Amino acid sequence: MLSFDAVSAKLARAKAHGESLSRRVDQDLYEVPEGVFRLVPRFDLDEAKCWLVLEQVAHPPMAEWEVILGDVLHNLQSALDRLVYELAAKPPPGSEFPIFKDRAKFERKGRGGGAYKTRGLTTEMQAAIESLQPFDEPDHPLWVLQQLSNADTHRLGITLEIASGLPVVEGPHWTDAQVVGHPRWEPGSHGVGAVIATYDLKFTGPSPDVEVAFIPTINVLIDEGIGQPPRPLIQVLPSVMEKVESIVSFLRKVPS
Repeated sequence: MLSFDAVSAKLARAKAHGESLSRRVDQDLYEVPEGVFRLVPRFDLDEAKCWLVLEQVAHPPMAEWEVILGDVLHNLQSALDRLVYELAAKPPPGSEFPIFKDRAKFERKGRGGGAYKTRGLTTEMQAAIESLQPFDEPDHPLWVLQQLSNADTHRLGITLEIASGLPVVEGPHWTDAQVVGHPRWEPGSHGVGAVIATYDLKFTGPSPDVEVAFIPTINVLIDEGIGQPPRPLIQVLPSVMEKVESIVSFLRKVPS
């Protein structure tokens, strides 16, 4: 009788690490007394303008987040590979769960091809695994897992940005200045050094200043380091984990 205890244990470990990462990120981002980001005024006395510029004042331990993320990815990939071993009566060397975006590469019977990696499985199981492949789907959760797992070895990183939309701002409270017209808020997401808002001013004293309380929504992004747009952590991990769990459940029901 097949035993999937090791597969289940790896999935449970991935889920535990994922929950730990989520708690750690929230704690490191939102429980910092001074906040992670602030808006710094930049005045132009000649043009009578003020720009609010995004500045990072605290630096969360993102290297530690990356280690936890790597553990999640490793356990998810390992669960799929172990599943192939469990499903094969006598798994030959090189057996593992194949993930291919290119159908021709999946069908290769030589070393490294999908057919090679699943050659120890029944025809029915091989067909089932083929039906799960992310052929020509670059955003498929399985392909995302493959890309992130490969990147984790050398170049996977985590970055921060302010979420698109207007941030929650208390104030601003001006000294020696009055606002003329309406502020112009910059749309889209923002990184450090970005101008968030522009004010036209009338100066009423010699030392213009402004106090503003800034409460942003922070996006945590996974950067694969290969020129692709970073992926939002809050979306990527749940979708990948759900896909792996559904694959395990599906393949356990296929006659082997």
